[in-house]
Amino acid sequence: MRRAMAAKGMRHGARSTMSLEDMISERTHAAYSYVTRAQSALGALGRLDVVRDGDRLVLPAREYSRKDWAACTGAEICQVGSFAPEAFEQASIGHTGGLFWLVPTVGESSLRVADIRALSARATAVGAALIVDNSVPLSYGSRPLDMGASLCLESLVGVAETPVAPVVSISLARPRRHHRKHRVSGLDLRDLVREGSQNLVAPDDETVRGIVCGIETLSIRSQMRMDHARALAEYFRANRFIEQVIYPGLASHPDHMAATSVLLHGFGPLLDVVPGDSCDVSALVAELGYGLSDAFDAHALYSFGLANANGEERLRIVAGLGNPLVFIDCFDRLLSEHHC
Repeated sequence: MRRAMAAKGMRHGARSTMSLEDMISERTHAAYSYVTRAQSALGALGRLDVVRDGDRLVLPAREYSRKDWAACTGAEICQVGSFAPEAFEQASIGHTGGLFWLVPTVGESSLRVADIRALSARATAVGAALIVDNSVPLSYGSRPLDMGASLCLESLVGVAETPVAPVVSISLARPRRHHRKHRVSGLDLRDLVREGSQNLVAPDDETVRGIVCGIETLSIRSQMRMDHARALAEYFRANRFIEQVIYPGLASHPDHMAATSVLLHGFGPLLDVVPGDSCDVSALVAELGYGLSDAFDAHALYSFGLANANGEERLRIVAGLGNPLVFIDCFDRLLSEHHC
């Protein structure tokens, strides 16, 4: 811990913030971690300022919008159409400056799963630093630094049990045998991160306390959400009114094999459902909200809404802590009423 504190240059005066950063370092298996106020993982990356003028940042187009990556001012943004290492490598050809690859562990838009080990190996071969946005599964659900990522970013809003201000953690991988994994254009990534950390903005003490308290119960809550998501996925898969279920835990998911090695303790809390053509997805969402508000309290409530992928309207579900059978019962009733 003393070595990490020295490396971080005692950036924060607040002991509570340093305590949170130490907790995150332990959970992510990092050399050291920082926390900063930021609306998103890309916002935190912009604050850190390791991706600079003349650098190239390669990222999947469907997962990040122009508004998201506007924080990385001056850098060349190159969007790719898939999570495949070959796509990232192709987008890196011809660039001689700093090269960074950014990929989410699980895409919030597509629910695709990144093969972090394969991406890390290919990034090392071309001299890129692999940055993983681990905001969906969090450190309980995946450990990107153990699989070769150089930096791991996590939005911590979902960690706290009560509403808190947007905060993102930035974790740097421990030194490895092949030191070049931590170098970008001949520069030591650790030096870039240490220098850029001076630009980060510490969260307020109330937010830190909320996240610290949430970390204590995170593993229990995360496991419940994952288990409930799996139960819902199996129910929807067997439902004759549902055309498709997109969930990494099902063998039908295109990244199922990668998910079995990248994700821990389950396959995350998210799933997408595509009802039959006769169903009005918008109406289902509205009536689900009304029906479930009485069934669950705010602490256990499931989240759901509309998702759109390639022009296809889906029902996006974020599994909650309440009994999934209550959700299933409400959904069955609505399907019958809508004659789907």
